[in-house]
Amino acid sequence: MKYLLVFALIGLVFWMWRSQRMDHKNRPDKQPADKPTNSSGSTGTSRTLVPATEMVACAFCQVHLPRPDAVAGQQALYCSTAHKQLAGE
Repeated sequence: MKYLLVFALIGLVFWMWRSQRMDHKNRPDKQPADKPTNSSGSTGTSRTLVPATEMVACAFCQVHLPRPDAVAGQQALYCSTAHKQLAGE
């Protein structure tokens, strides 16, 4: 029983140390003066958004894949030429 309490105490101390370390790392008052801030007040580079790709399901195995990667059959879309052939197209 006392070992359980010792391990719990060690875990609690470790958790507190980690949370304070992460809070200290993310504090806004530690920003270097040469880094510009964006309109939301955060520093760093602006990220460009990648347009979403339409996902389709293979008519044979129902695996979802991006439309540009799909193999087109006469009636449906497939994930590979093997599944297109197995479907009879």
